[in-house]
Amino acid sequence: MAFIDDLPFYYQVIDSIIYTVIIIDILITFRTAYKNKNGKLIDNSCEIAINYIKTWLILDIMAVFPYHWILKSDSNNQNYNTVF
Repeated sequence: MAFIDDLPFYYQVIDSIIYTVIIIDILITFRTAYKNKNGKLIDNSCEIAINYIKTWLILDIMAVFPYHWILKSDSNNQNYNTVF
């Protein structure tokens, strides 16, 4: 249902809320301290950002990427895998 153009308004609201929460999570994660392999707490902003970029950033971006902007549905035959 994520690729249907005529979704009810509440689906669009829920979709927007989910995207917003994930984007906020990405921004917070760039500033959240973590423990390295030795158990040392890393609170340096630059080190936190580098670690996040190397580990979870790609997955988080994939989670919020607006695929429905790229994929379009063919409403006549319900082919949801058509690209452009």
